[in-house]
Amino acid sequence: MRALAKNFINFTVCLCAVIAFCGALLMVPAAAADQVWIAIPGLSPNSAFFMVADEKGYYKEEGIEVHVVMAGGGTSIPALISGQMQFSASTGSSISAILKGAKLKVVMVGQDRPGAQIWSSRPDVKSLTDLKGQQIGIQSIGDTGQMAVLSLLRKAGLPSNYLSFTPMGTGNARLAALKVKALPAVLLNWFEIANLRPEDLAEAHPVIDLYNDVRMPYNGLATSDALISKNSDLLTRFIRASMKGTAYTLAFHDQSIKLVTAYGKLPPAATKFDFDKMIVSALPDGTVSDEVQSAEIAIRAQLLGIPADKVPPNSAVFDFGPIRKVTAQLKAEGWKPTP
Repeated sequence: MRALAKNFINFTVCLCAVIAFCGALLMVPAAAADQVWIAIPGLSPNSAFFMVADEKGYYKEEGIEVHVVMAGGGTSIPALISGQMQFSASTGSSISAILKGAKLKVVMVGQDRPGAQIWSSRPDVKSLTDLKGQQIGIQSIGDTGQMAVLSLLRKAGLPSNYLSFTPMGTGNARLAALKVKALPAVLLNWFEIANLRPEDLAEAHPVIDLYNDVRMPYNGLATSDALISKNSDLLTRFIRASMKGTAYTLAFHDQSIKLVTAYGKLPPAATKFDFDKMIVSALPDGTVSDEVQSAEIAIRAQLLGIPADKVPPNSAVFDFGPIRKVTAQLKAEGWKPTP
């Protein structure tokens, strides 16, 4: 009986010790998540890989807490250079900044063609030749839209001054200009086209579909050389979560549309229209070919007045080493997204 009592006492002491130990573990704070700031130029399906990854919790799984700033390249690139921000989705603006000397790299590309069309309300404007010497309303000088039009001219063997560009900013300025025929043509993205009303389409018509005719880096991720060299682990984890977002977006169409709509608080019909256009050009491995890289660098260098012998190599602008490593790891692990 004494032995039984003694064993019971020993068991009780051990049990209390275990409970105390578990309680102590509960009191230990979890490792703090890395705070990461990223700028995206707008909430649209073009950034679906990021929005889906955030909604699915892939960044949290990698120990990252994401803070989103809505800003175009003009605002985000200086913050990226100064280290106030870790990532920007304005890859086009990043490339221009790199050519000017900024210590940045494009580490991921979302799509390989621009989701945009040239529209006009003037019946005499029906093709590229009708725009010779004319003006096209764009969002800003040096943006992806302008680069897409310049790529089109290059492909057609036409000089960059074949037509002119009128920067009109964000908002509805270009749609208003289209409606009242203030300019011969304007550049509209898929989301803007999806929101055109019947009264807007009375005379308005698409002239050129850049989506079909141009190949170029579109959206993605840019970061600083400093982060690449000094915090490669964070870079790897952020890219890993982003690539999971890409995989989910490609695997689950309808669910992804719902996630993007909820994340951006966007109108469902326009979001579906934009998403269906975007997904065709989404890049499963987040990279573009050497030819596409070279063409983009050449066009931006020409616009910036950089002599041909001063144009940097692709490796000075793009760094796909980390994303290729992540892609190989995910494949080796057999990772696949689940609904």
